[in-house]
Amino acid sequence: MVWLAAAWLVTGCVGETDETILLPVRVRDIPESVLPAEMQEALEQQMPIYRGDRPARIEGAYVLSPVKLVYASDGYQGDFYDIDWEASELDWWNRCIFRERQGGAEGEGQEAWVIGTAEGFTLYTVEQMHDDEAGWDCLVVTLVSGRKTDRGISGLRWAVVMHDKRDAEGLLVEPDTWRVFADGDGVASVVGSSKSQTEGGL
Repeated sequence: MVWLAAAWLVTGCVGETDETILLPVRVRDIPESVLPAEMQEALEQQMPIYRGDRPARIEGAYVLSPVKLVYASDGYQGDFYDIDWEASELDWWNRCIFRERQGGAEGEGQEAWVIGTAEGFTLYTVEQMHDDEAGWDCLVVTLVSGRKTDRGISGLRWAVVMHDKRDAEGLLVEPDTWRVFADGDGVASVVGSSKSQTEGGL
């Protein structure tokens, strides 16, 4: 889990009659400590990264199905399991709890940050994932971008950047490899909709 320090802004000079105003500052960009600028630029060739400190409220559970591979930096082509994911407990700082499940792999509940504007959001987190049956675990940076609608998340793009891994069988991609996915029908539906009920939801 990555904890990013909250920033505080002090305005004015402090004197006997001055007031000190502490203004909390929301994160509005992806820090380079999470994802270097050159990696962000590469990802933006395949997906939008929305920036700003007033994103739409995206709390809820969603299903990404069918999963469509948009781009793989290692040239891989193939099919992927549907992705169930959830954002909850979004606070004033635009932090939330993020969980996902894909096939037999399940991510821990992670602190995530949501940036953007009403026009679009990007969620980012550093996620520890594991599949005990397959015998691997890894640390990945996950990005989710899209536009919140009544139906779910429109134009969703989902990126996974491998940071580190333990993988004796060589099942996972190498570190610094990344892939971008989309929902094949254009909308990641809210769990409870006719689409998610048909496909199993969370």
